[in-house]
Amino acid sequence: MREERRETKRNVLLSRSLERAVRESLESGGQVLLFLNRRGFHVFCRCMECGAALRCPNCDITLTYHKKPGVLSCHYCGHREPVASRCPECGAFALSYAGTGTERVEDALAALFPGARIRRMDADTTTRRNSHGEILGAFRRGETDILVGTQMIAKGLDYPNITVVGVLDADLSLVVPDFRSFERTFQLLAQVAGRTGRGESGGRVIIQTSRPDLPAVRFAAAHDYESFARSELEQRMKFGYPPYSRLCRLLARSASASSARDFLASARALLAQRAASLGVALLGPVPAPLSRIEGKYRYHMLMKSPGQRELLELTDLMRLQLRPPGDVTLAVDMNPVSLL
Repeated sequence: MREERRETKRNVLLSRSLERAVRESLESGGQVLLFLNRRGFHVFCRCMECGAALRCPNCDITLTYHKKPGVLSCHYCGHREPVASRCPECGAFALSYAGTGTERVEDALAALFPGARIRRMDADTTTRRNSHGEILGAFRRGETDILVGTQMIAKGLDYPNITVVGVLDADLSLVVPDFRSFERTFQLLAQVAGRTGRGESGGRVIIQTSRPDLPAVRFAAAHDYESFARSELEQRMKFGYPPYSRLCRLLARSASASSARDFLASARALLAQRAASLGVALLGPVPAPLSRIEGKYRYHMLMKSPGQRELLELTDLMRLQLRPPGDVTLAVDMNPVSLL
């Protein structure tokens, strides 16, 4: 996509090759599946004068613009507010919307392919009872030409008339601050690619990415799981992450940032000596990547151990000798799936 932008001198949603493939599929009576794991119309809004972004008052996250019903929304706590015309920080009439979600893709497709029957499937279009089944049913019966959606269309669909699958931004999950981000990206790309090629007409998968060199993208495009696993396992071994270690995450939440941080600092001080003798590394406490959700500040500490037994001993020690204060909630996540 870097080359695409350089050659076309514009920031396109669909590359020329994907647009051509979609057009050819529609002309031959095939169906198209387009995947973007981000809903809404624009992903964030910021002031071009002072640089401030419009953020949720309850969460450490930018607000997403939804064209229908015309609101700015937080995808974590559900906070909504009217679309702003002035910057709340400096008062300038210089707000700019950027980033692409499935709602914007749906609009762009309608302009590119005016005769096509287009449906969108994400958390915004499946709120009504049976809406999920209704959208998929229409697609199965051939009443929809192009289905654009988020992760809920990535797996489980077995429709032989899908001749083109497009992944619009394969890099999204690669920038998540989690050691499993490459693994999740490979899994998602492999799943969505498997939605086509199931009928006699065969199928094509086009992955749009700015980093085609990365193993998660390169090996997914080649359907090469074994090479990806070898590459990923080398990195896991190098930095001591599962399956070459066991992890335990301590997550403290509080309306006071200092209370959450100080409690985990006390936990670290309590466990440090015994952890060192067991060969367990203590990382943190630091703010979690999503440092505030629903008005609660979030700090976490990671314990990295050669085995499970050592982690259980340390969590038992903490449970017996240290209780969180009343304004702090502690979550002990053994072998966490996500570090967000």
